[in-house]
Amino acid sequence: MELGLIYSDANSIPPGQHSFPVSGYCTTDCTNKLPEDGIFVFASQLHAHLTGRKLWTSHYRNDVKIGEINRNNHYTPHWQYIQSVRPFAHIRRGDVLKTTCVYDTTARSGMTFGGYAITDEMCVNYVYYFPASNIEVCKSAVDNATLHKYFENRYRILDDGKMEISEKYNRISWDSKNVNSLRELYSTAPLNQHCLMKNGEPFPNHPTKWENIPQPRSFAGPFIKARDFYECPSLNDV
Repeated sequence: MELGLIYSDANSIPPGQHSFPVSGYCTTDCTNKLPEDGIFVFASQLHAHLTGRKLWTSHYRNDVKIGEINRNNHYTPHWQYIQSVRPFAHIRRGDVLKTTCVYDTTARSGMTFGGYAITDEMCVNYVYYFPASNIEVCKSAVDNATLHKYFENRYRILDDGKMEISEKYNRISWDSKNVNSLRELYSTAPLNQHCLMKNGEPFPNHPTKWENIPQPRSFAGPFIKARDFYECPSLNDV
C-alpha cells in the first residue's frame, strides 16, 4: 500500500528552504475500508527524491499519536531500503496515517514541484502488510479548490481554468512571509484523498467524491518524551 502525498504539483516546496515539511494523510474515510480486524504492517520503505532529508509515518487513533510506522532522520535517495517493522503495527479501521517529509531546497532558486521526475519531489511510504485488503493507495494533497482560492485571495492570481498550479507557484516571490503562509496553508487546508482500489479506481459512492475532506486533528501521545518540531499540535506552539 502507498501512503503519503499524491504525485501532484499541489504539493510543492519553495526554494531556499533548509527544512520545509509537507505531510500526506491516509484518513479515516479510507482506513474504514480495511478488513474488519484491520491489517498488520510488517515492513516499510520510505521514499523521496533529491531534496528529501527526514521522513516518517505517524500512526494516530482517536486523534492521538500512538506510534510510528517508520522513520529516517538522515534520508538520502542513494540508499533506500525496506525496514522491518517489529512488533507489527496494527492498523485498525478509523485510524489515521500521516506521512511527513522534510525537504532541503537551499541549493535551488525555483520551486520544487510534486511529480515523477527526479528533480520533482515525492513523499511516499510503501508499506507491506497482511491480511490482504482492497486498498492499494491511501495518499492526499491540499484540496485543489482551496489552493486556487488561496492564490486568488492572497496573490490576486485568478483561476481562469487555463493556468496550471505550477505556473501560479512560479508567479510568487518566496520571501519568508510567503513561505510561512504556505506552511500554514499546508498545515490547515482540507484535503483531496486518493483512496484507490487495486484496479487504480477510487472507492465508489463516497459522499464527498474524496475531495475537500477536513484535515484530521492530531495530538502527540503521552508516551512521546520529545515531540518532533514538525508535529506541534498548533501552529503557534513553541
